[in-house]
Amino acid sequence: MSTERLGTEQGYRHLMAYLPEVFYRTDREGTITMISPSVTNVLGYPADAVVGKNMARDLYLDRRQCDHLLEKLARTGTVNDEEVVLKHHDGHGVLVSVTARVAHDPDGRPNGVEGLFNDITRHRKIEDERTRLAAAVDQASELIFITDTDGIIQYVNPSFENVTGYSREEAVGQKPSLLKSGKHDTAFYAALWATITGGTVWKGRIVNRKKDGTLYEEEATITPIRDHTGRMVSYVAVKRDVTREVTLTKQLRQAQKMEAIGTLAGGIAHDFNNILAAIIGYTELARMDMVEGTPLMENINKVLGASYRARDLVAQILAFSRQTEQKLKPVNISAIVKEVLKLLRASLPATIEIHQRLLMPFATILADVTQIHQVLMNICTNAGHAMRSKGGVLEVYLGEARDEFEPPLPLQHLTASDHICLAIRDTGHGMPPDVIERIFDPYFTTKKKEEGTGLGLAVVHGIVTSHNGHITVESTPGEGTTFKIYFPIIFAKVFDRKQTLGAKLPGGTERVMLIDDEVDIVQVNRQMLERLGYTVAAFTDSAAAVATFESDPHCVDLLITDMTMPGLTGDHVVQAVLTRRPDLPIIMCTGFSEIITKEKALGMGVRKLMMKPLSLGALARTIRELLD
Repeated sequence: MSTERLGTEQGYRHLMAYLPEVFYRTDREGTITMISPSVTNVLGYPADAVVGKNMARDLYLDRRQCDHLLEKLARTGTVNDEEVVLKHHDGHGVLVSVTARVAHDPDGRPNGVEGLFNDITRHRKIEDERTRLAAAVDQASELIFITDTDGIIQYVNPSFENVTGYSREEAVGQKPSLLKSGKHDTAFYAALWATITGGTVWKGRIVNRKKDGTLYEEEATITPIRDHTGRMVSYVAVKRDVTREVTLTKQLRQAQKMEAIGTLAGGIAHDFNNILAAIIGYTELARMDMVEGTPLMENINKVLGASYRARDLVAQILAFSRQTEQKLKPVNISAIVKEVLKLLRASLPATIEIHQRLLMPFATILADVTQIHQVLMNICTNAGHAMRSKGGVLEVYLGEARDEFEPPLPLQHLTASDHICLAIRDTGHGMPPDVIERIFDPYFTTKKKEEGTGLGLAVVHGIVTSHNGHITVESTPGEGTTFKIYFPIIFAKVFDRKQTLGAKLPGGTERVMLIDDEVDIVQVNRQMLERLGYTVAAFTDSAAAVATFESDPHCVDLLITDMTMPGLTGDHVVQAVLTRRPDLPIIMCTGFSEIITKEKALGMGVRKLMMKPLSLGALARTIRELLD
């Protein structure tokens, strides 16, 4: 070996002792002739044990990788950063990056390969983890964005773009205030920034605004990010859009509240109906002893009329607070309008004038009276709210669907001859177009938090639609709002309660058993029945009544029983009685009961279910209907 070459070899070995990478050299057959000591750190072999081994056969886990590398060397003379898997001393694979070239002898002829390789297993794991993390962030359903310490957005993920409507290009370089909704004050944001700049994670809910102006609520976690020295270098925000969740929670709370109101209203209705039963009953008895046409008779008729309205009001309370079955019947809509306006006059401030133009006083529509009440009360109450600060005029129009209230183009298929128009116009503050577009959406409201639920106009729209009607709204900010409702007109006679007040009531001589735990109701109903000619056995104790009946099942021709009573309830009374007398006609009365419906009553053998308070006329006609 020449002195020059020996010096070169010694120089290589001296250099190899300090290299973290593994330097190696092979001859033309691939036998390792030189390798640096760092091979021990990478592959676990002592350097001396590796010299003399065949590179392809002994160190490559997959020889095809070696063949590919040698082929590339033969073609190009060099390879750079080629990734291959070498065999560790204990048998597992080690991922390395190889840079090599063809070696030449002094005459320039190829005589082997020399190169470097280093372990990139850890580096690759870090890269793979980084790739997985980037994919997870990109594919996450949560909104994620990263800012520098000045709050400048550096990165946003696709979910951010999808939810906010801002593209990555539009958001990067901006501040998060791009999404500011105006729903939070400066103190809110100051507290947020104080938390994260102090190195603490901030968690909370934020109402933000999308690019299209829509508000949305998000649950956010904002975390300070530190480098290896502990210095804060950025903030990462992970947010979840909880708008739908919040809406569903509100709906659940509203449903629970309405259920609670329904339960409360039911109890009130039961007690109030018992009071009304006595008032109506004794008033009807007094009326039977009076002369028609006298001032006293007129006063009594007014008492009865007020009592009937109170009874209807209880039914309305139940309808407002519970999902009751829709009952459509021919009704005089003009009469409903007058009644609602009379109720409103007492609740609206004196600064609001009410003008009514009822041009079709005898118009009849097929409707649920209670629901039409609800529609009118809701719209008119909203109108009152719109005018309460400055006063104004509430105008209610009822007439054919034409003139200045002609239907707009979308409703041109309606004709004036077969539809009636009910219009409610106020001179309040009005609404902008974006509010009008959402006015019938559930839970959308322009009122303050304590003023309403946002359910009203959505319910109104549903009621009108269920009546085969149409509703439109026109509004100009600063000028007022007009709602127009179109109902199909029908031609049918409307029942008039006043016409029945003086009618002769049918009576009889049969025996009637009367059961109710309320003493006043038993007394008044007993007198009413006796005035009609019946023989009455009255009980306030249902168990005593059943015992009397069982001692002589044929002692009565008709049973009238309350449903809700202490001891034996009405359904148990019916069961006990029908066991002895399956053919006995039974009338069940109830002020309100969740466990009894018309279908259930008929199913247990009851012939007629009547709602309290009973009127003498309705009771008299029902008794004859069952006995005749």
